[in-house]
Amino acid sequence: MRHPPQLVPDIQNFGCPVGTLTNELAKLGHPARPQAVAVFDLFRTWLRTQFEALGFATEADNLATHALAFSQGVATVSNAFHDGEFVQREVDRLHAWLDERLAHGPTPRAAH
Repeated sequence: MRHPPQLVPDIQNFGCPVGTLTNELAKLGHPARPQAVAVFDLFRTWLRTQFEALGFATEADNLATHALAFSQGVATVSNAFHDGEFVQREVDRLHAWLDERLAHGPTPRAAH
């Protein structure tokens, strides 16, 4: 599955607006930072719910946080280097990671 091509220029030109806002508010110690972090919490919660629905209940939060961190790293590096092919490679890598996780199921320690 390919990343929607219309999103690649936005990611490489602007990065993630939520990540940028959260970083800048943190640097300033701004009181609005918790509201920006709440947007990440919404995404993390949604991802966690998806992993739980796929049978990864015990490790769902760790997997959700990993996917969120991975996507933020891709957005940051893509913005730095303006490399749309990098975005596509990393999206493909994330898809491969998800496919592998689904193929193998929850880790044994998480199954208990």
